Amino acid sequence: METDEEVDRGNLLDEMPPINCDTTLDDTVTAGHNDIGDMTFCLGNYVPDFMKMLFTMRSHHMLTDVVLEVGNELFHVHKVVLAAGSPYFKAMFTSGLKECEMSRVRLQGVCPSAMAWLVYFMYTGKVRITEVTVCQLLPAATMFQL
Repeated sequence: METDEEVDRGNLLDEMPPINCDTTLDDTVTAGHNDIGDMTFCLGNYVPDFMKMLFTMRSHHMLTDVVLEVGNELFHVHKVVLAAGSPYFKAMFTSGLKECEMSRVRLQGVCPSAMAWLVYFMYTGKVRITEVTVCQLLPAATMFQL
């Protein structure tokens, strides 16, 4: 268990400066030069591949830490993905609300099909909107602040 002093102190990872990659190419390593002897390496597909793996893990219920219950449907998801993608879920899972400790959360005011598309969106950054789905997606996206 960490003490308050250890939490306040942070660690080396927290002290690392941001890295900018001016040019990245898919599936290649790129190097940016800041100074002589100083190079930055960026993998162009790292984040998309990372998110694909999280989506695959979610599909197999690997390391999921909460189940969203929407109507008769259950969505096994990672709290961190939802919290990173939605201010609504960030507040739910980080603000000391009772849902922080729950492994199953029932959601009201959203239909299962809209929730499925929004979970898909939070893991992939993609959503298909049609004339049929827009009436379900828009209120749900607004509710979850997406």
